[in-house]
Amino acid sequence: MKSGITYNTKIDQWKELLGKSPDSNLFHTPEWKMLIEKTFKYRPLYLFSHDEQGELNGMLPLFFIDKRLTGKRICCVPSGHICGALGDDEARLALYNNAFLLYNTQSAELVEIRGNESRFGFHTYHILSTYVLDVRQSIRIDLHKSIRRYVSKAESTNRTFLTKDRAYIKELYEVNCLNKRRNRVITRPKKFFFNMAEILGDDVFFHIVESKGDVIGGGVSLSFNDDRLLYYIGASHPKHLGKNPSYSYLWHMIETCLKYGYGSMDFGPSSKDPLDSLTQFKLRWGCREEKMLYSFYPDVPHYEAKQSLSHTLIGMMPNFVYKIYSDLVFSSTIN
Repeated sequence: MKSGITYNTKIDQWKELLGKSPDSNLFHTPEWKMLIEKTFKYRPLYLFSHDEQGELNGMLPLFFIDKRLTGKRICCVPSGHICGALGDDEARLALYNNAFLLYNTQSAELVEIRGNESRFGFHTYHILSTYVLDVRQSIRIDLHKSIRRYVSKAESTNRTFLTKDRAYIKELYEVNCLNKRRNRVITRPKKFFFNMAEILGDDVFFHIVESKGDVIGGGVSLSFNDDRLLYYIGASHPKHLGKNPSYSYLWHMIETCLKYGYGSMDFGPSSKDPLDSLTQFKLRWGCREEKMLYSFYPDVPHYEAKQSLSHTLIGMMPNFVYKIYSDLVFSSTIN
């Protein structure tokens, strides 16, 4: 095989490349591709680059998405946190040039890369920041006193545990629907939760919070890479907020970091504004800010009007309609 770009490769070569790439993470893996393909109707357009000897030396995970809220776009990658091309600069340039060709041939309106790729012809935008806690054995003592107090209070009334039992995952999904609808945002489909458990194996953790036998909250964390656990989904039952379930599952994620040797926990994206209430909450845990620079071609999109309409509609929906609406927005495509 000569040097060039292909649309597929052998799984063992793919995983070997990930093992050699310091910037690789869960969202670059074959398992994440399988998860997205099995859950949604998005079309994969993965690109793999090869050197003169035919050896795999880079890859770019892409999906074609066609949704009413965001239009036709090529994304790296759906439901991912941070993800871009892997390889040296020459390989990455070739991969992105091919992504631009796909932009034209697929009649896309946008190419979106979840990382800073301004060197390769993209416009970058600081949309959000993520907040990362460095985990150490003394972490409980080092926490802000208000956080320690709420963690202790939550531990006195709640039981938090790891499971992949489908019944508990279903209950977590139901709580997540109530939580997200209350905040007027869509939720991922129930099958996404089940598929994570089935496909991601040891790279996904389901943290269930119970009180007096009832599931009152929980979260999903992902093994982002060998040193970082990523808080991915979290939900508290609106009727049990006084029992502080969020403190239970967040503390349990930190304990999971200590148990499995992760050096840091990523609390996930939120506003870059330090006065934002969610951002302040993360800072009180002792998190440090990491800017999330997303890259777009040909220009930075604007979704605000459509998102505002969606936000209003969700506030008017009963729960069963909300679930159908979320599934349609997340999953449906024209193609």
